Amino acid sequence: KKLGKNIKLDDYASQAIVFNKATFGGDSSAVYERIFKLGSPVWSSFVDLAVKGCPHSVETPRQILDVASGPGEPGLSIARRMPDAQVTITDVEESMMKLAQIRCSGVDNVKCEVASAIHLSQFADNSFDLVTCNFGLMFFPDQVGALREMKRVLRPGCELLISHWHEMALPRLSKRILAACEIDQALPADPESLAKVGATEDLLSAAGFDVAEAVQRTLPFTFTHADNAYEAATLIIRTILADNHAEEKARRFFDESIIISADDSKGSDSSTFLLQNKDDNTLTLHPTSSYIITVAIKPPF
Repeated sequence: KKLGKNIKLDDYASQAIVFNKATFGGDSSAVYERIFKLGSPVWSSFVDLAVKGCPHSVETPRQILDVASGPGEPGLSIARRMPDAQVTITDVEESMMKLAQIRCSGVDNVKCEVASAIHLSQFADNSFDLVTCNFGLMFFPDQVGALREMKRVLRPGCELLISHWHEMALPRLSKRILAACEIDQALPADPESLAKVGATEDLLSAAGFDVAEAVQRTLPFTFTHADNAYEAATLIIRTILADNHAEEKARRFFDESIIISADDSKGSDSSTFLLQNKDDNTLTLHPTSSYIITVAIKPPF
């Protein structure tokens, strides 16, 4: 079943992600963890869908698997809201699981395991009654293979909750910066790779899932300072800029062309920019980002 344009739209515009100076600094895993924590509106969406009882599922979730959790979300938030369920948090990166273990300290109904989404071999067939995967699918080298593994460990008639970016402007800023620096190189990862209508549904169908529902929500990004915005816009291209000795040129272009005032926004030569607030000088990313959570069912037979 393809949802296409029939996606339900829930606008959660008030739940913005705000980046400040404390978000950045340190090694990449520490920066990623802090950015990841800021995604609480997204974790809330997952938790709400899980806690409401998974109406499309045949039973209330008691054994839950969170795939590609990074430093532990949304699995940790689900465990806190569902104390009667046992939540297993997984990620292919051992460093991320170490961070997740620290964050999960004191939460008795959650455990952390290093596991690849493509090879969930330590888990038996039909062993979970809910599987979640938040912003992971678009980065898997074998997307259908990963979904088939999630389907294998899921009990018949139970749900998979999966999310992807529908519109994510930060990598577009990265592309603008690379172009301005005359660097002809692709981004190391593309968060918008599943933005095309029907792309996720096609993958789910190929893996043998039935699509039950999709919910689209907006997620504004606001930065308290230009330095924070620059760090976010260049997070995935830092190595590329350094290898090309283009850091200074990149920052100059960012300050002169990507940050614009409200008066200049209509005359911008790009649809992707940072709008400076007159009152407090905070920067808001345009266009507003949005994500889609898709609910899929493993057929009961």
